[in-house]
Amino acid sequence: MVWTRDGQGDYYLAKVKSGWEYFTTDESNQNDIDIANIFRVDFAKIPIDMVSGKVIACFRASRTIQAISELKNLEYAKYLWNKFSKINHYDNINFDEFEKCENIFTMLDDKETEDIVFLYLQDLGWYVVPNSRQSDTFCFEYFLVNKNTKEKARVQVKTGKTELNQQNYTKFDEKIFLFQSNDLYKGINTDNVVAIRSSDILDFMKKSLDWLPSNFKTKFDMISLGKS
Repeated sequence: MVWTRDGQGDYYLAKVKSGWEYFTTDESNQNDIDIANIFRVDFAKIPIDMVSGKVIACFRASRTIQAISELKNLEYAKYLWNKFSKINHYDNINFDEFEKCENIFTMLDDKETEDIVFLYLQDLGWYVVPNSRQSDTFCFEYFLVNKNTKEKARVQVKTGKTELNQQNYTKFDEKIFLFQSNDLYKGINTDNVVAIRSSDILDFMKKSLDWLPSNFKTKFDMISLGKS
């Protein structure tokens, strides 16, 4: 399976259906197609709110083509293919991979986790400063401002088994929001450091599934299928 996108920013899944071909036909010569090594594929257009953050992030790299790691990304792609393609379905989706998921956060990639924390904080009146969300932002995912109190804040998000020590953030003047998807916090809350609990984000997601981007609901559904 191959992810690609067009000049308008729409995303597509491609399922390879042929072996390698050397494409030097009259058509390729007439249209000046200079990519001679090809595989034939079927395409399925995927709504952008169902494309995972990991996939979107891979398009920012400088390489022409690259692998997307983790088995669950492949199984998620198969699930999307079956949902949006009318041909050549997969019948071997490994739902056992999702049965292993202890909670929804083990299904989300790092970008999706940052997104859901951002949406949660926005629901509380905090707004992200768009140009602060850069890959080279030192130590923090993004900066926030509160429309009601005019406070400023920074956000740090970690997944997996990476622990967050709250004492490391007491030196900052702004409020600091920390999120560790497995609640691996060290130290205690201070006046300016807030450790967000995974249960708070989970409750927010459950009550907001009717308007959240579809990839979150889809991954909830896949975990349910894996455990059924």
